[in-house]
Amino acid sequence: FKVVKCRYKDFLKPAKQAELDSVRRNVREEIRDAIREQIRKAAPELGDSLSMERDILSERMNGSA
Repeated sequence: FKVVKCRYKDFLKPAKQAELDSVRRNVREEIRDAIREQIRKAAPELGDSLSMERDILSERMNGSA
C-alpha cells in the first residue's frame, strides 16, 4: 500500500453538504416552476389549484405544517 492524498476530502463536510442541498433545492424549484408554467399555459383552469399546492408544499418544506 502507498499513502496518497485524499481524493474526496470535502465530500462529507457539513458546509459543503449544505451548499449542495441548497443547489438541489433550487434546481427542484426551478423545474417545478417551469412545469407549472407549462400547465398554466396549456390548461389555465388548473392554474389556481397548482398555486394552492405550491403553498402547501412550501409550508411542509419549511416545517410550518
